[in-house]
Amino acid sequence: MCLRLTAQLEVISRDGTSVYTTLRDGDFFGEIALLLSKPRSASVRAKEYCDLYVLDKDSFTQIIADDQDFAAHIETMVKERQDRGM
Repeated sequence: MCLRLTAQLEVISRDGTSVYTTLRDGDFFGEIALLLSKPRSASVRAKEYCDLYVLDKDSFTQIIADDQDFAAHIETMVKERQDRGM
């Protein structure tokens, strides 16, 4: 999972032909693959230089286990993104 701190990122289809959404300060991506143990459902490209922080699967799993509010937020985001086809 990656947390985006600055700049804009586009979430795009795997073939790069469709832009699903633009991520802004504080948004995150990669949670679906970690939570569901599935391959990524989309790709992300930077529109400009950006700073990212990365959580590996073990750290992500530990945070989810320790913080039920965060876990519920992530699960809600996963459902919303899956409903939009991301």
